[in-house]
Amino acid sequence: MPDKAYRLLALLTTAPRRMVSVSVLCDMLWEGAPEETARANLRQLCKRIKSRTTGTDWIVSEDGYRRLADADVQSDVGEFLELTEPGAEHAGERLAGCWAGVLLQGCEDRGGREDSAFASWLLDTRRQLVARGLAAARLRIVGDHVSPEVRRWFGEFALRLEPTNEDAWKAVISAHLNDGDLASARRAFESCREILAREVEVEPSAETKALLSAPVAERRQSSGEPMVGRALGGVRKNAPIILVRVRQHPDPLKWSETRAAELSFAAEHLAAALASERTVRTLVEPLPVAFGVVASTFPHVDYVVDLSWTRIGRIAGRAFMPRADRPDAATVLWSFEIDRGAFEERVGWVAQNVLAEVETGQRDRGHSEDSPTAYHHYLCGLEEVHKADLASVRRGRREFRAALSIDSDYLPALSGLSRSYVIEWLLRGDPSNPLLKDGIAAAERCVDLDPRDFRGIHRLAHAKLYGRQFDEAMELFERAIQLNPHNPDLLADFADAQCHTMGLDEALSTLKVAYDKGGISRENRLWILASAYFFGGRYQLAVETFDKLATPNVALSCRAASWAMLGEKRIARSYSEKVMEWNPFFSVAWSVEMAPNRHAEQRERHEAGLRLAGLR
Repeated sequence: MPDKAYRLLALLTTAPRRMVSVSVLCDMLWEGAPEETARANLRQLCKRIKSRTTGTDWIVSEDGYRRLADADVQSDVGEFLELTEPGAEHAGERLAGCWAGVLLQGCEDRGGREDSAFASWLLDTRRQLVARGLAAARLRIVGDHVSPEVRRWFGEFALRLEPTNEDAWKAVISAHLNDGDLASARRAFESCREILAREVEVEPSAETKALLSAPVAERRQSSGEPMVGRALGGVRKNAPIILVRVRQHPDPLKWSETRAAELSFAAEHLAAALASERTVRTLVEPLPVAFGVVASTFPHVDYVVDLSWTRIGRIAGRAFMPRADRPDAATVLWSFEIDRGAFEERVGWVAQNVLAEVETGQRDRGHSEDSPTAYHHYLCGLEEVHKADLASVRRGRREFRAALSIDSDYLPALSGLSRSYVIEWLLRGDPSNPLLKDGIAAAERCVDLDPRDFRGIHRLAHAKLYGRQFDEAMELFERAIQLNPHNPDLLADFADAQCHTMGLDEALSTLKVAYDKGGISRENRLWILASAYFFGGRYQLAVETFDKLATPNVALSCRAASWAMLGEKRIARSYSEKVMEWNPFFSVAWSVEMAPNRHAEQRERHEAGLRLAGLR
């Protein structure tokens, strides 16, 4: 078949609806030729293709267009396009195995100019197909319900498209480890190290290196599914996908390799923070792309965060939701500017704010759906539990259970379920209540599902603290912080644990770090700060801080004890009366037992204050 026939078929195969106007085909294939000559050549070429295909009309003429006959013409590129369409996630290994060389190989116009219209089209189309393939591969590498074998297929597929794709290397290495094939995993790691050093002059990331150094028990899972919560793309079932991109400055004099590298590092850091938080999946696209241009290259993306430099050298960001109907427009959710030196320290604050906007939109959208997802139920449960009153906590638990009825291994919902049990145990004030054991069991199941997801470890640490397993709780807190050092809620709970087990100064220092990172609410900060002052024996600061809380009838017993220890027995008695109105079964012994104070002097001060206030 003539070379021009391959080029004609390539143009038709990759076009929308596999249809191209005759004038465009003539310009592409016979650039510069008279129109009548080019049209005659096109008719003759179509006849030659028909003669080589046993008389079958592969190319159909329709009102000034040429179109491939859908029923008769199949191609590897056509299959590739079909399998990377939205909704083709079930394609499995078919996509991973449908391409093994250069896309549109053999279509080059060897005798033509390098700057011809067809040569430019071929180069642009190959880039688009590679980007499309990479986007599809990334979704399969980090997607829901992906077996280790399919994970390996897509990792290898992504490496054929982009040999320096470290996420793909991690998928391949992880698949070998899941199979127990340590030798193949090591060979893959060495290949990754060599290619990264040769092509981009960098070392594999610490996360990639950690795959081989992790204990075998952490590499493998009893369920056979990929682990959850990895940076740059943790698996979150039913969750939205956030694309983090770098935008190149239009003035080349203001865009250097150093600035590009710094901004790319910031993008990777932000994607890692987003992926390790709660419920999202992330992708990183460091190419210099224009604002709003998303749908054609990443059809599965729900939200985008663009990072760029400002004129005065600050990192600017804009989170937006792309619009499928208008690729040049988008709905902006949140914007920010941060000094580049402070970005790493503030990345948790950025992630928290982006997620707040994303989760609000996802929660509102789910209310209008006939069949809400597990993710929607999880968000509604989280909203209720944050209110921290008994009725809201129980409503939140119902939402978490609804999520688990859809997916029994949905880790975010299990984490929320554990939290709801512990909060209700505290609110009901009965140390013998089995709710704390239920909270520990739910948290342990989270850790079993994914030993590298900080949320399960966080919840287990919090529950073990109240179970008075102090050493284990503090070790779990430190392990969770190693996995996610930027989460303010985790740091705030760690500060609370420190005030009960270590000392006031350590707790105040950690709480300041948590607050500086942003994301922790004023109410939560005041509650932990007041608690730290109370159990640290600074009663005047405790009552001043308790009084700043927006909810008046919380920490009533602590307020009563604080005023009693300050010698203000009349005020203390008034709070004691409120304690008994709120809970007629209040017991000093129970209250002291439930407060997770490690040291005897803390417990003694707590009991003395409550009894001085007239409580029994």
